[in-house]
Amino acid sequence: MLRKIASISLALILALSTFNFSALAAPLIAKPTASTVLVNGKNVAFDAYNINNSNYFKLRDLAYVLSGTAKQFEVGWDSASNSISLTSAQPYTPDGGEMASKGSGNKTPVPTTSKIFLDGQEVQFTAYKIEGNNYFKLRDIGQAFDFGVDWDGAKNTIVIDTNKEYTPETATLLTEPEARKIAQTWLDHHPVREPNTLEKEYEDDIVNGEQYYAFYIDSWQMYWFSILVNKKTGDLLARTISDGEEVWEDIEPLDDWYNRYYGD
Repeated sequence: MLRKIASISLALILALSTFNFSALAAPLIAKPTASTVLVNGKNVAFDAYNINNSNYFKLRDLAYVLSGTAKQFEVGWDSASNSISLTSAQPYTPDGGEMASKGSGNKTPVPTTSKIFLDGQEVQFTAYKIEGNNYFKLRDIGQAFDFGVDWDGAKNTIVIDTNKEYTPETATLLTEPEARKIAQTWLDHHPVREPNTLEKEYEDDIVNGEQYYAFYIDSWQMYWFSILVNKKTGDLLARTISDGEEVWEDIEPLDDWYNRYYGD
């Protein structure tokens, strides 16, 4: 009997060892970055995406915008070796495709397979290809070329400052007043009900392991809709739940919800 149990256990172990657990992983989603981006105090419209709660910018767009500053860098491409080269303190040479209009809708990012060299030394960066372009994590580039990257949660703004040194990201979360201001600012530009204000009370919520504040609209007496604000990134979600016998819950980007119910 023990031998039979051991045989079954061994068979299970062998089966599990050949199972592709990556098939169970949720696919990566690149969401257009909704935050304002300031570069040395100037508002710049980047084609950027949020992937796993980090902002990824098109590499050549960053090099283009920072060219002429103290933290400029050149970008090179070697098709023969499938490699990207980054060179510090060199002006950027445009290729004509920089600063294209911002993408709309979610995309499926694919990990970049190219080798990456920084000033002649191979480095490891987290990077993705989206529709043929390479997108790098903004903080990785900030650290590589030592320029400031900050986050203003109250204003939902990414701040790039070439006059500052890079400092590592802190784990500080948005306060409730900061998150409330983000939600209310969205409401001010997206009329839903009159008065278009939030209730004083709020709730804590968790979606896909991320922490959110949940706010209700003051003029709605039914508690089936709330605005969720990510405590780390400030991203906005809409949560709708059933108000009848059938139980269901939908969570989606707030802009998608609004466009479906209030768009043209």
